[in-house]
Amino acid sequence: MNDFLSSGMEVYISTIFPVMPFSDLDADSREMLDEKATSHIFALLKKTGDRYVFFDSLRRHSKGFVPYERNHELGLITKEELYRGLQMKFEMSVYQKSTDIPLYAGEYPYLFVKRFGRELTETSQPDGICEVSGLEAIKCFREYVTFHNRDLGRKSRQFSYKSEADILTWKLNDLACRRHLLGQWLVKQCDASKIKTFGKQLSSSANIIDMLVFELLREKVYPPIGVSTLEEILLELKKMESKLLETREMISEAELEDRCPHWK
Repeated sequence: MNDFLSSGMEVYISTIFPVMPFSDLDADSREMLDEKATSHIFALLKKTGDRYVFFDSLRRHSKGFVPYERNHELGLITKEELYRGLQMKFEMSVYQKSTDIPLYAGEYPYLFVKRFGRELTETSQPDGICEVSGLEAIKCFREYVTFHNRDLGRKSRQFSYKSEADILTWKLNDLACRRHLLGQWLVKQCDASKIKTFGKQLSSSANIIDMLVFELLREKVYPPIGVSTLEEILLELKKMESKLLETREMISEAELEDRCPHWK
C-alpha cells in the first residue's frame, strides 16, 4: 500500500467503517463489526509523516474528522487509526491508466441525459414490488412520510443498527452527490447551451435534495419531520424535476447520438 502511494498512485481501501475515526457509527456494538454490513471504501491519496491523506464520499463528516490543512474536503488519519481497521479487514485496489478509457468516459454524462426522460417516467413491478422514479417517486415519498405516518425512526429491515431514516438519508446523499458531480461536469465540459442548462438544473436539484437530507438529520425523525417543511422542500424538488424534463425535451436526440456514438 505504501509503495503504491510513494509512486503517486491513489489506493482504494475497503475496511470495517465503524472503527474509522471519521465514521458516525458506533464501533462498540458487536453487530457494527459485521464485515458484510459495514464495509466501506475510501481513497488514500498520499502518506505524510505518520498520517495519511484520504478522500471519502461522505458529504457530512463526523466529529472525528480531521481536515487536511491544504484542502478541507480531504481528511487526515493516523497510521495507528488506519491499521486498526486494516487488521480486521483489508482489501485494496489501485487505478491503472488505460488508453481505452478516454474513448468512452466522456460519453457517459451524455448517455445519462439521453436516457433521463425515459427512465424518469417508467414504472415496473418486479416480484410484485412497484418501482417508481422521478415525479412519481416524489409523490410516493410524500405519502410515505405524511399520509401513512410511517415511523422512519424504526430499525431498518436491511441493517438492524440503522433506522429507516438513516438508510433514506444515505441513499439521498448518494443521489445528491451524483447529480451535483454530473451537473458540474456538463456545465464545464459541454459547449451546448441546452445541455449546460440541464447540468445547472441537475446541480440545483442536488441542492434541494441536500435540504431534505438536512431536515431529516436535524429532526432525526423523533418526532417526524414537520409536514409544512417537508411539503415546501418536496414542492421545490417537484418543480425542479419538471424543469429537468422540459429541458430534456428541448435537447434533440440527434445531438445526443453524436456525443455518445458507442451507445446508439
